[in-house]
Amino acid sequence: MAAFISSSIEKNNEADLRAETSDAVAAYRAQLEHAIATNLALTASLKSYIAVNPDITQERYATFAADLLSYRNHIRNIGAAKDLIITHMYPVEGNERAIGVAYKDIPDQYQAVQEALEANQIILAGPVNLVQGGNSIIARLPVYYAGTDKPWGVVSVVIDSDALFRDMTYDTDRWNIAIKGKDAKGAAGETVHGDMEAFTDARAVTSTMLLPYGSWQIAGVSREAPSTLWHRTGLFLAFLFVTMVTYMFVRNQERYTQNLQAEREHAQQANEAKSIFLSNMTHELRTPLTGVIGMLDLVTRTNLTSEQENILSTARHSATLLMNIINDILDISKLEAGKKTLDYSSESPIKVTQNVHEILSAFAQKHSVKLILDFDDCSLRDSQRLKLPVQAITQILMNLVNNAIKFSQNGTVRIRLSCTTLADTGDDISLQWQIIDTGIGIPSKDLDRIFDRFEQEDASTTKSIQGTGLGLAICKQLTDLIGGSLSVESVHGHGSVFILSAAFKPAAGEQAPTNDAPTINPAPRLRPAMDSKPLEGLTILFADDNQTNRFLVKTLLQHNGANYFEAENGQECIDVWRHNREHIDLILMDISMPVMNGITATQKIQAEATSLGEKAPPILALTANSLQSDIDSYLQNGLDGYIGKPINPEQMNETILAFLTKSNDNGSAPERQIPPYQADVSLLQEPVNAETLATLRQVVGTEFGTIIRSYKTYIEENTPKILTAGHEKDTVQLAECAHSFKSCSLQLGAEHLAELAVQIEQYANAGDLDKTIPILSEFEQEALRVQAYLREHFPTA
Repeated sequence: MAAFISSSIEKNNEADLRAETSDAVAAYRAQLEHAIATNLALTASLKSYIAVNPDITQERYATFAADLLSYRNHIRNIGAAKDLIITHMYPVEGNERAIGVAYKDIPDQYQAVQEALEANQIILAGPVNLVQGGNSIIARLPVYYAGTDKPWGVVSVVIDSDALFRDMTYDTDRWNIAIKGKDAKGAAGETVHGDMEAFTDARAVTSTMLLPYGSWQIAGVSREAPSTLWHRTGLFLAFLFVTMVTYMFVRNQERYTQNLQAEREHAQQANEAKSIFLSNMTHELRTPLTGVIGMLDLVTRTNLTSEQENILSTARHSATLLMNIINDILDISKLEAGKKTLDYSSESPIKVTQNVHEILSAFAQKHSVKLILDFDDCSLRDSQRLKLPVQAITQILMNLVNNAIKFSQNGTVRIRLSCTTLADTGDDISLQWQIIDTGIGIPSKDLDRIFDRFEQEDASTTKSIQGTGLGLAICKQLTDLIGGSLSVESVHGHGSVFILSAAFKPAAGEQAPTNDAPTINPAPRLRPAMDSKPLEGLTILFADDNQTNRFLVKTLLQHNGANYFEAENGQECIDVWRHNREHIDLILMDISMPVMNGITATQKIQAEATSLGEKAPPILALTANSLQSDIDSYLQNGLDGYIGKPINPEQMNETILAFLTKSNDNGSAPERQIPPYQADVSLLQEPVNAETLATLRQVVGTEFGTIIRSYKTYIEENTPKILTAGHEKDTVQLAECAHSFKSCSLQLGAEHLAELAVQIEQYANAGDLDKTIPILSEFEQEALRVQAYLREHFPTA
């Protein structure tokens, strides 16, 4: 009995030791994967820069490489070989003899270079012994001219493998950890690092580490000898049988709990690593894909035969589909990583629903689908607002309605909104949207998994409807995020009903409707009523250095009945005011402008008016700078108020009128500010917010095409300027370009592009170019995405 008990304990101890060994190997692999990924990510930026600047000089190459390698890394040197001849090197010192060498003259390296180009992937070679001492791993990245499949050459990165492995932290006294798989050949490869006895020990735990191309195999084994506890304690354990049984039970429970916790942590780490990989991969894919779409657009504008037009149309459709797939994958990875956040604002659920209807009306018409709004069961007033996560609800409804249209060719799709006041709170309002279609329906066997990732119903019925199978999974996770529920009812062959339900609180000052209130069924509004011109009879001077912004403000003022003067900078604003001051009722002043900024112009106008014995007109800041410290600074420096960009037309009118209405006996204007729209960029799948553009189209009417055309031209002309300013380290020009980009991009709904411009402006003003340079690469990619989106959705503008 004693032998049996002690043998059992020995086996448990061995199982414990194996589990601890597995944890140690997993932790080591995670460190190594992170270090390799960091080194390669830095060099990927250089690869992208060369692709769009193929004639880069050695001086600029060295400057860019030095900026990249200022981050923590294990890179000894990094070279670039145009046409497979080493033409660029950093650092040059110690590597002079390498410049001018052709890979064809180095047979053992030429094969790896050819593999990288043929596979169009990163190829890792080594470790190899260096002439100057030490061991290194060589990574080779193929480089192609931007937007083409023509190879430029390769970038070769020498990673100090001794330093790399030295930075891996683990208890060397307890564990023997080794790696094999030289030249990324996995288990079949030679030694990479460590004592190979780790692979021959029967107690060894092995793990495969995937590389960009190939793999390494890691083995770990404890340096402790196997336990011989039963030889030493058998007799004693016989007398303590009951005690040890109890101990074993408790110990097993503890180990079980610990293993569960370890597995949970491993799963979380794997999920986070997957999300990071997906995010990096989608950014890498967007750059060449955006170039593909752009080139296809350019070709379609040339003289083509009908057959060529059909071929290009198919290619354009396929490229757009691939971009949508990439966006879906990025979106689901953000949701799973918990990086989605919600932004609540006061909005009418009816208006949100109408906006979705308006955006998708043209798409429905293209598919011969009748798209119907139904508010018969909704007791909310058209203008009644709730605290809603507008972006999340819009994205869910857009996905559901878009799917319903695609699967209901020549049929009907009804968007029904109903509401009830919850009895237990008497305040919260339960909203329910039903998306009812007359399409092909869903087989009962598919209903249970319809919201799973990468799931679609039977391919035999959906092969003509292309997609990732991620749209409904995204909807489900967004619904969980807003605290709602999403369900589906369907009969195969007879259509489907998707039901979104969630409860929200009334906005401040609003009251919950009674459930027996009279029904109001507002008709969908494609354009707001323009009969009312709240600014009629007023004359307003506005100054802004951005042409797109000036055109937009001018259009808004015209539609609201105002007369106007415009200026491109602060000095011009002063000149216009001097010649027309008896006519000007109010001034809208941008802050950051060339020649003279808005604050200086404001102070000069006010001082000059005082010297003439006159009162200066109200001057409101019109800017995208929304930090409270910025607003306080504007008010302290003489501006009377603040209107944020992107401009909310209704609130702009209210603020202008408020400042022109005397609120007390001394005629001082009210202290009123309009904050800019707060958009949750993480909830946007497209580079441009369609809801913002729909609202803008409603407000400006026929001028919408001119505004889009102006913004297209602006991006095309100014993206090279901001990139050049960044790489030439001209912080003044960089900050000015970024500020202008931020302003007009916010107004046109390019919110992520505006967010990147904000970061660039802040770092440039602070003189922190180390943080600015990496952002410029993402900024360039996002600008290309915005251009592609505008070309696709507004080809004639």
